[in-house]
Amino acid sequence: MPLLFAADFERGVTMRLHGATTFPHAMAFGATGKTDYAEAFGRITAQESRAIGVHWNFFPDADVNSNPANPIINAFFGEDPQQVGDLVAAYIKGSRANGMMTTAKHFPGHGDTATDSHLSVAQVTGTARVWIP
Repeated sequence: MPLLFAADFERGVTMRLHGATTFPHAMAFGATGKTDYAEAFGRITAQESRAIGVHWNFFPDADVNSNPANPIINAFFGEDPQQVGDLVAAYIKGSRANGMMTTAKHFPGHGDTATDSHLSVAQVTGTARVWIP
């Protein structure tokens, strides 16, 4: 078995390396509501990642922006659960079609935190009913 390489390319390869396609935060894709844009985002990120030997991307963020006080919500696709699900699925489709493994992360509840989880331990205080109809 070959060694697998993984990276966190939330905004594409340029999040870590210069010279690749520059993408906005996922929130910009959510603002368009266009799944074909999210699929292209996944496709291009996968192509560039695989070209440098990365097999697995720790993205997309599948959580929903449900707390306006969340300091890192720009990594999420939006506030509407259905739209977020559609955009996440489109991103994964584009990635997988181009040989990239993905991790749908931060679900459920990370969008309802008020702490930057990169700097401190975030706390989710809601119940499952908030995220599961």
